[in-house]
Amino acid sequence: MGRGRRAGDAAASVAASRRARQSRPAEVGGDVLERAAEQKPGEDEIEQALQSWAVADAVRSLSPDHRVVLLETYYRGRTMAEAAQVLGIPLGTVKSRTYYALHALRLALQERRIEP
Repeated sequence: MGRGRRAGDAAASVAASRRARQSRPAEVGGDVLERAAEQKPGEDEIEQALQSWAVADAVRSLSPDHRVVLLETYYRGRTMAEAAQVLGIPLGTVKSRTYYALHALRLALQERRIEP
Protein backbone atom coordinates (compact mmCIF):
# COMPACT_ATOMS: atom_id res chain seq x y z
CA MET A 1 0.00 0.00 0.00
CA GLY A 2 2.88 2.36 0.78
CA ARG A 3 4.36 2.05 -2.69
CA GLY A 4 1.03 2.88 -4.45
CA ARG A 5 0.53 5.85 -2.19
CA ARG A 6 3.99 7.24 -3.00
CA ALA A 7 3.31 6.85 -6.73
CA GLY A 8 0.00 8.66 -6.31
CA ASP A 9 1.68 11.43 -4.31
CA ALA A 10 4.36 11.79 -6.98
CA ALA A 11 1.75 11.99 -9.75
CA ALA A 12 -0.19 14.60 -7.80
CA SER A 13 3.00 16.58 -7.22
CA VAL A 14 3.89 16.49 -10.93
CA ALA A 15 0.38 17.59 -11.87
CA ALA A 16 0.46 20.42 -9.32
CA SER A 17 3.81 21.73 -10.54
CA ARG A 18 2.61 21.55 -14.17
CA ARG A 19 -0.49 23.59 -13.28
CA ALA A 20 1.68 26.11 -11.44
CA ARG A 21 3.99 26.51 -14.46
CA GLN A 22 1.05 26.95 -16.82
CA SER A 23 -0.55 29.60 -14.61
CA ARG A 24 2.55 31.80 -14.55
CA PRO A 25 2.44 34.76 -16.92
CA ALA A 26 4.79 34.59 -19.88
CA GLU A 27 7.85 36.80 -19.70
CA VAL A 28 8.08 39.55 -22.31
CA GLY A 29 11.06 41.43 -23.64
CA GLY A 30 11.77 45.10 -23.07
CA ASP A 31 10.80 46.08 -26.62
CA VAL A 32 7.28 44.74 -26.09
CA LEU A 33 6.94 46.74 -22.89
CA GLU A 34 8.26 49.90 -24.58
CA ARG A 35 5.75 49.59 -27.42
CA ALA A 36 2.95 48.97 -24.95
CA ALA A 37 3.93 52.09 -23.01
CA GLU A 38 3.83 54.19 -26.19
CA GLN A 39 0.35 53.05 -27.16
CA LYS A 40 -2.81 54.56 -25.84
CA PRO A 41 -5.19 52.31 -23.92
CA GLY A 42 -7.47 50.46 -26.31
CA GLU A 43 -5.37 51.28 -29.38
CA ASP A 44 -4.73 47.61 -30.18
CA GLU A 45 -8.41 46.76 -29.85
CA ILE A 46 -9.41 49.62 -32.14
CA GLU A 47 -6.79 48.66 -34.72
CA GLN A 48 -7.90 45.04 -34.57
CA ALA A 49 -11.57 46.01 -34.97
CA LEU A 50 -10.79 48.23 -37.97
CA GLN A 51 -8.75 45.47 -39.56
CA SER A 52 -11.53 42.93 -38.96
CA TRP A 53 -14.05 45.23 -40.64
CA ALA A 54 -11.75 45.73 -43.61
CA VAL A 55 -11.21 41.97 -43.96
CA ALA A 56 -14.96 41.35 -43.74
CA ASP A 57 -15.50 44.02 -46.42
CA ALA A 58 -12.86 42.36 -48.62
CA VAL A 59 -14.56 38.97 -48.18
CA ARG A 60 -17.93 40.53 -49.09
CA SER A 61 -16.37 41.85 -52.30
CA LEU A 62 -15.70 38.29 -53.50
CA SER A 63 -18.08 36.47 -55.81
CA PRO A 64 -20.67 34.29 -54.03
CA ASP A 65 -18.94 31.11 -55.30
CA HIS A 66 -15.59 32.22 -53.91
CA ARG A 67 -17.09 33.44 -50.65
CA VAL A 68 -18.91 30.18 -49.92
CA VAL A 69 -15.82 28.06 -50.64
CA LEU A 70 -13.71 30.13 -48.24
CA LEU A 71 -16.49 29.99 -45.66
CA GLU A 72 -16.58 26.20 -45.80
CA THR A 73 -12.83 25.57 -45.93
CA TYR A 74 -11.38 28.28 -43.71
CA TYR A 75 -14.11 29.48 -41.36
CA ARG A 76 -15.89 26.17 -40.84
CA GLY A 77 -12.64 24.20 -41.01
CA ARG A 78 -13.84 21.61 -43.49
CA THR A 79 -11.46 19.70 -45.69
CA MET A 80 -11.71 20.28 -49.43
CA ALA A 81 -13.47 16.92 -49.79
CA GLU A 82 -15.97 17.78 -47.04
CA ALA A 83 -16.64 21.18 -48.60
CA ALA A 84 -17.22 19.53 -51.99
CA GLN A 85 -19.74 17.17 -50.44
CA VAL A 86 -21.55 19.91 -48.50
CA LEU A 87 -21.66 22.23 -51.52
CA GLY A 88 -22.54 19.46 -53.95
CA ILE A 89 -19.73 20.28 -56.36
CA PRO A 90 -16.68 18.31 -57.55
CA LEU A 91 -13.52 18.31 -55.44
CA GLY A 92 -11.52 19.85 -58.29
CA THR A 93 -13.97 22.75 -58.43
CA VAL A 94 -13.54 23.38 -54.70
CA LYS A 95 -9.76 23.38 -55.09
CA SER A 96 -9.89 25.73 -58.07
CA ARG A 97 -12.36 28.12 -56.45
CA THR A 98 -10.33 28.17 -53.25
CA TYR A 99 -7.17 29.06 -55.17
CA TYR A 100 -8.86 31.88 -57.09
CA ALA A 101 -10.78 33.06 -54.02
CA LEU A 102 -7.56 33.43 -52.04
CA HIS A 103 -5.95 35.30 -54.94
CA ALA A 104 -8.95 37.65 -55.19
CA LEU A 105 -8.99 38.13 -51.41
CA ARG A 106 -5.29 38.99 -51.39
CA LEU A 107 -5.90 41.66 -54.07
CA ALA A 108 -8.92 43.02 -52.20
CA LEU A 109 -6.87 43.27 -48.99
CA GLN A 110 -4.04 45.05 -50.82
CA GLU A 111 -6.55 47.57 -52.19
CA ARG A 112 -7.58 48.23 -48.59
CA ARG A 113 -3.91 48.51 -47.57
CA ILE A 114 -4.05 45.46 -45.34
CA GLU A 115 -1.13 43.05 -45.35
CA PRO A 116 -2.37 39.50 -45.92
